[in-house]
Amino acid sequence: MAVERNSLGIRIKKFCSFLGYSFIAYGRAKEKG
Repeated sequence: MAVERNSLGIRIKKFCSFLGYSFIAYGRAKEKG
C-alpha cells in the first residue's frame, strides 16, 4: 500500500510539473506572438 501511494504521488508530481511547464511555455509563446 505504502509503495503504491508513493508511486502514485510521484506520478501526480510529474504530471503537475509537466502541466506547469506546458502552461509557462504556452504563455511565453503567446507573448512572442
